[in-house]
Amino acid sequence: YAKTSDATGDIKYPATVYDTTTDRFVSVFADDGNSGYGTAVVYKITSDTGISVGTSVVFNSADSDPGSASNKWICADPDTGRVVCAFRTSNTVKACVGAVDSGTDVTTWGSVTAVAGTDSCQFPSILYEPNVDRVLITYKNNTAANDPLEAIVGTVTGGTDNSISFGTKVVVSNTDTNGNATAFDPDTNKVLIVYDKRSANDGASKVATVTGGTDNSVTFGSEDIFHNNSSSPISEVSVAYNESADKMVVVYRDEQDSNKSKAICG
Repeated sequence: YAKTSDATGDIKYPATVYDTTTDRFVSVFADDGNSGYGTAVVYKITSDTGISVGTSVVFNSADSDPGSASNKWICADPDTGRVVCAFRTSNTVKACVGAVDSGTDVTTWGSVTAVAGTDSCQFPSILYEPNVDRVLITYKNNTAANDPLEAIVGTVTGGTDNSISFGTKVVVSNTDTNGNATAFDPDTNKVLIVYDKRSANDGASKVATVTGGTDNSVTFGSEDIFHNNSSSPISEVSVAYNESADKMVVVYRDEQDSNKSKAICG
């Protein structure tokens, strides 16, 4: 049966991740009843049909907006036992690291960290890369020419610190993009980045390799076009990996074809 969080009003952009460290689900959202503040709540499955809800906690005392309900703006880092969310405040991409207390089902959060050089950005999305124990944040940068899609690698610190540090941002696609999504392929230890190229009405993808160590870098393969329209773009892209089939599935909205939901496997 349904359970309701103690949010103070309407919520926007909910996203949820399963935290294997505590066997809990953590949901983040913008609480419109509280000036759009970034808020987190913990859910626990108690039986086949039962679920309990913890107390909501504000992790960012400002309007927190991922820019799209389809963007995945929280991930879990099992190596540090933390969850990490990426969002924008005043159009700047920011990140925050949280820990779940399984005794109280309440989250505690570190300081909000801004990604340098992202003063006018949209659509942040985040993914945990287990092969090198890093997080990858992708976003649209409106401050650069052609509004490119960019990416940056982060290292999460656990303990009492709950902090994140970043490498150097790099361009994924040097053309106008909006939505983007990422998924990890454990068979190849690669990340698939999918995005809409609005300047060409294309749905496109690139394979990324994340490097750990001290440089925290990411490199990309060549671009692949999985969908092309003549007059209208695609939007609301998402992607997931199927381990049994070793395939990726991309789902998106085709604005040229009456906004139908479409999927493609690769």
